Amino acid sequence: MLVNIPVAGNPPAGMITTKVKLRIFVTDNHLINTFLLGNTLVLRCRAEEFDTTVGPEADAYQGLALVDLTDTALSYTTVGLGLERISSLDATAGKLYIGSLEALYPDYALFLWRPPLCAYYIQELDVAGPTLGPAANVPGEFVQYDPANGVLTLLDYQWTEDRDVTVYLRTVAWDGVAPAGLLSDLALSSYVGSVAGAGDKIYVETYEDGYGIEAVSVNANGQLEVGDEVLVTEQWGTLLGAHADSVYLSVGDAIVRYDFSGEPVLADLVEVMGYPLDIRFGAHNAFVCMGYFGIAVLPL
Repeated sequence: MLVNIPVAGNPPAGMITTKVKLRIFVTDNHLINTFLLGNTLVLRCRAEEFDTTVGPEADAYQGLALVDLTDTALSYTTVGLGLERISSLDATAGKLYIGSLEALYPDYALFLWRPPLCAYYIQELDVAGPTLGPAANVPGEFVQYDPANGVLTLLDYQWTEDRDVTVYLRTVAWDGVAPAGLLSDLALSSYVGSVAGAGDKIYVETYEDGYGIEAVSVNANGQLEVGDEVLVTEQWGTLLGAHADSVYLSVGDAIVRYDFSGEPVLADLVEVMGYPLDIRFGAHNAFVCMGYFGIAVLPL
C-alpha cells in the first residue's frame, strides 16, 4: 500500500533516504518469524518483558524467543528488540539481520511538492551473545546477504517527479560493522512484485505482459546484470521462494518449478489442493507447507 505521509524539513547531511512505497508490517507472518540457526530455534514474539534487550530503546514492544534444541525440556530465553520501527528480519550464515526505518514527517502542506521519505538501516544480531552490531544506513530493504564477499543486496522504491514509483535492486559493500558503500544499482520495471534472493541470482516477479519471472545476476563483487525472463501465465501467480537455479511458484492449483540454469524452462509441476503457506529447503528437496493438505515435495 502507499502511505501518503508528507515529510518536513531536510534529512541530516550524509543520510541515505528513500522515497518509499511503505508496506504494512504483519508480525504474525510465519515466513519472517521463524529461523533455525544451528541448534537454536528463533521465534519472533511479543511479550510484556524480556530476559534481556538489545538496541537503543529501553522498552521493546517485540522480540525473539531463543529455543535450545539440545535441551529435551526446550528451554528458552527471550531477547527484546529495542528498535523503534522494524521493517525486516532475516537470517544468513547463523546470524540474524534486522532492518529498521526512520520516517521523516513534514508539515502536511508540503506534501503537494514532496513525497514521503524514510531512511533504512541494517544491523547484525549474533544470538550467541546476544549482541547487536552498529546500524548501517542503507538504500533499501534486505533481499539477501553474502557475508563471505561482504555484499548486501537491497530492494528500493523511489518516487518519481510524476508520482510514479521506480523500483531498484541495489548492492552495497558491508561487513556487518562498518558503514555501507554502494556497489551497483539496477532499475527494474515499474510492474514488479516480490523478489527472492538465491545466491548469484535474484528472482523478480514481473506483471507487464502477464505474470512472469526475471532473473538478475549478482557476482562476488556485487555487480548486477539483468538475465533471462520467462512469461509464466497470463493470469496470476505467486513467488514462493528460490534456491540456486530453481524458482518455485504457485500458479492456479499447482506448484511449479522453473530451472534457470540455462534458458528458463518449466521443470516440475505438482497439482495441489489449498494454497501454499511456506517453503523451506533441505539438502535435496524443497518442502512446501500446504496447511491441512499436507506438504508438497519438489526437487531442488
